[in-house]
Amino acid sequence: MEPFLASSGIFALSAVLSALSGERPHANALGAGGAGLGCLVGLVSLFSDAWTSTLSLLLPWGLPFGAFAVGLDPLTRLFLLP
Repeated sequence: MEPFLASSGIFALSAVLSALSGERPHANALGAGGAGLGCLVGLVSLFSDAWTSTLSLLLPWGLPFGAFAVGLDPLTRLFLLP
């Protein structure tokens, strides 16, 4: 689950850095490089455990709608592959 969350963080960080970059060539390089690195780290999370296992992360949430939940089950991994 940690590589999956790291890949989401890489996507978000590269988007912010790309938006804050003042010059267009730097923004393009940061965006494309961050997307590529995030995809590679995401592929590591897909193949790090057995495809029959289910990984989940539950965090307490201060809102009345319940907890923050992220999970990787076999069907989710299949859709994340492409």
